[in-house]
Amino acid sequence: MCLIVDANRFGDVLSTPPKAAYVRLIDWLISPKGVGIVVFGGTKFRREIAFSEKARRWYVNLQRAGRAKSIDDAIVDAEERAVRNRDICESDDEHIIALARKSGARVVCTEDQLLWRDVKNAKLLTRPRGRIYRKRKHARLLHHDRNCQRPTGRA
Repeated sequence: MCLIVDANRFGDVLSTPPKAAYVRLIDWLISPKGVGIVVFGGTKFRREIAFSEKARRWYVNLQRAGRAKSIDDAIVDAEERAVRNRDICESDDEHIIALARKSGARVVCTEDQLLWRDVKNAKLLTRPRGRIYRKRKHARLLHHDRNCQRPTGRA
């Protein structure tokens, strides 16, 4: 399963040591037996990453290790515009929904309650529905499947 880490979680996920809620997530991504993939892409999301030097280095290192997948900005940006035009999102995070739709990622690490609603909205994310990772007990969401490897044409 691929994961999206919202910018509002960069500080907690990337702290040293990571907050207790994110220890399993970090292990899932960086341990030798880990199968995790974090996805990123789109102009707005890359700007959010660039705002934090620690986040930028983290994504670069994960990508070098084969644990981060970059999704083409043009594809994500076009989907973001399409999502915005549908006027369904409650949050201002159409770029996160667009990234999920185009990458196949269905787990989003965020504390944004409006984004929680968007991620769980069947009109925005289906096959499978979106899920939220925010507590240690959510580690059950961190498993491997091929959903994230699907072609970018499906929503």
